[in-house]
Amino acid sequence: MNLSVVLTSYNHSRFLSRAIQAILEQSLSPDEFIIIDDASTDNSVEIIREYARSNGTIRPVQNETNRGVISALNQGLYLARGDYVIYATADDLVLPGLFEESMGLLRHYPEAGLCSALATVINEEGVPLHRLPSPIVARQGFVSPRHALQLLHRYATWLVGNTAVFRRDALLEAGGFSPDLGPLCDTVVSQVIALRHGFCFIPRPLAAVRLSESSYSSRVIRDARRSLEVMRRAADVIHRVSGELFPEDPVPQVEKDWLYTYGVTLWREEVFYRQRLFVEKTLPLFKSQSSWLSRLFLSGFKLATYVQEFLVRVYFFIMFARWRAFIKRGLTPRVPVQRK
Repeated sequence: MNLSVVLTSYNHSRFLSRAIQAILEQSLSPDEFIIIDDASTDNSVEIIREYARSNGTIRPVQNETNRGVISALNQGLYLARGDYVIYATADDLVLPGLFEESMGLLRHYPEAGLCSALATVINEEGVPLHRLPSPIVARQGFVSPRHALQLLHRYATWLVGNTAVFRRDALLEAGGFSPDLGPLCDTVVSQVIALRHGFCFIPRPLAAVRLSESSYSSRVIRDARRSLEVMRRAADVIHRVSGELFPEDPVPQVEKDWLYTYGVTLWREEVFYRQRLFVEKTLPLFKSQSSWLSRLFLSGFKLATYVQEFLVRVYFFIMFARWRAFIKRGLTPRVPVQRK
């Protein structure tokens, strides 16, 4: 059981060394480490070459033209020689134990199509902020395809793309990463594989997602029309595959859950973070910020920002009938997990 790591990068030289180092410091070393530079114009190529000179497992790949994130993911899939493959991006991080724990489970459950874990969120400086808001869907072990469908009903999609260790043949069978699905391409293909083959799950954060306005997902999120189109296409894929595998059990809630999450995320991207930036970085520049009036204003402004977010969440919660899924989650028994 060989493991290939594919790291993709485009103009992320300021994060690149830390991302590479985190992979090299894993307790289980990968059998090959492919680093694809997608025609960067910064000094990324020099950084990659320096690491490749000192580590024989690294295979540097330099694209002559920029192909885009999803094309680079598929490029890595066809270049990889391992039985299993995990993807990393230069602006995110793998955390200690991801490779060893994931491959340990996959050895016990070779029928599983992938292994997934939780993730944390970090800021641009790498400071941890909070856990990525994805549910703990099961105890550690293997979840069958039938029970993966139950989880889809209960949580909509839950898989975290940058923690997923894929069985390469299952990923190829699923068609790789679809360009039509934008930043949801890894989530959707992971869900398809879980429905077809089952999956392993580790209920601990084993990767970090970096909040950055320059990231691919953030750029797409800010384009509301494009994002809504992507979500509807992604929901159609999930509906089709689940219907083919389990004709008696359609999944009507997926698109509503995505729309709820997107509505809240878009508001946070466009309003919440800018308001917080104004409070934390702009207002303190004024000398009067130490007065009682300034302190009172700052406290009220912060409170108003969080109240607005609460109202946005309530609005989208009601708008997309999330209470039905919420009630169902409370009534659904725990999904059984096979453990050897």
